[in-house]
Amino acid sequence: MDVLHAWALRYCVRQDARGFIELWALVVALAAAALSIRRASSSAAVALACLVVLSVGFGLITFSWCYEAAAPSLGLVVGAPPKNINFMTCIYPHVVETIDGWIVIVLSCVAGVALVLLGIAQRRSASRRAFSFVSAVAVFLFAIINVGGLLFGISWCQSSRLF
Repeated sequence: MDVLHAWALRYCVRQDARGFIELWALVVALAAAALSIRRASSSAAVALACLVVLSVGFGLITFSWCYEAAAPSLGLVVGAPPKNINFMTCIYPHVVETIDGWIVIVLSCVAGVALVLLGIAQRRSASRRAFSFVSAVAVFLFAIINVGGLLFGISWCQSSRLF
C-alpha cells in the first residue's frame, strides 16, 4: 500500500469511526445473542446468524467504498480511478447515515422475529397473540420501508443525472 492510500485509509477510519464502531457492536451483540439462544430456539439463532453474516458483509462493502473513495475525494488520485468512482464519492460523505440505516433495519428485523416468537409462545390469550402478530407485521413493514429508503439513497447516487 502506498502512502496516499494509507492516508486515505486513515481519513476514512477517522471520519466514519462512530459508524464502524456501532456496526461492530451490532455484530458482536447479534453473535452473542445467537450463541446464547441456540438451544432454546434454533430458528431464531439461525436468523441472528444470518443477520451477523449480512452485517459483516455490509460493513466490508461500506469500508471498501470508503477506502476507494477517500483518496479521490481528497484530490489524491494516482493512476486510473477505480470503477464507479462517482458512485463511491457520492456514498462516501454519507457512510455513517448508511450504517445507521442498516442498524435500524437489522434491529427492526430482530424485533419482528422476537414478536413472532412471543406470539407463538402466548397460549392463554388470543388477543395478546393477535397483538404480537400485528406488531410484528408493523415492525416488518417499518424494516421494509427503511430498506426501500436505503436502496433509494444508493440508487440516487448511481443516477447519471447527478454527475
